[in-house]
Amino acid sequence: MRANIDRRRLLAAGAAGAALAALPVRAQQGGQLHEVEIKGFKFRPARLEVRPGDTIRWTNRDRAPHDATATDGSWRTVTLRKGDSAEVTVSAGMSTDYICSIHPYMKASLTIVSG
Repeated sequence: MRANIDRRRLLAAGAAGAALAALPVRAQQGGQLHEVEIKGFKFRPARLEVRPGDTIRWTNRDRAPHDATATDGSWRTVTLRKGDSAEVTVSAGMSTDYICSIHPYMKASLTIVSG
C-alpha cells in the first residue's frame, strides 16, 4: 500500500511540475491571458482591453454553437460547441470589433493599447 501512495504522490507532483513548467512560456511571450465567456448568447465581457501579445480565450457555455469572428473577416475562431474553447493572440492593428458569425446579433469589441 505504501508503494501506491508514493506512486500517487509522484504522479501528482509530476503533473503539478508540468503545469508550473508551462507558466513561464506565457510569461516569456509577454502576454496576458484574457477569458471571454459565451453565455446567454452574449460575449462576457463584451468589451475587453488588451495589448499586442496577449491571448484571448473564448469558452462556449451555451448549448448552441458559437464562434468569434472579426467583422472584417481578418480573424476567427473555430466553431465552438458547448464546453469548447479557442484562443487568438492579439497583434497590433488587428480588427477589434467581432461577432458570432452564426448569430450576428452577438457583438463585442476589443480595445488594443500599447505600452
